[in-house]
Amino acid sequence: MISSFTARTILEMICYNLAMTVFPDRAPPCLKCLHFHITGNPRFPRACRVFGVQTALMPSQEVFLSTGKHCPEFKLNPKIKT
Repeated sequence: MISSFTARTILEMICYNLAMTVFPDRAPPCLKCLHFHITGNPRFPRACRVFGVQTALMPSQEVFLSTGKHCPEFKLNPKIKT
């Protein structure tokens, strides 16, 4: 029995992670990511715990602007309902 995940959520996570490794043609949704958080800084309100980025943009946009590749560290937050 699956505790906090539904079968659909697990399938979406697998498909999304597979899509990111095979077809990284779009930025992942930071708002649904486990590593995304809001800072207390009004100039840089969004942040990513993995990359240590605080930015006015979405962290995935900042990663793309810096590296030319979309964020490879996206993990669907289990607290977010889809």
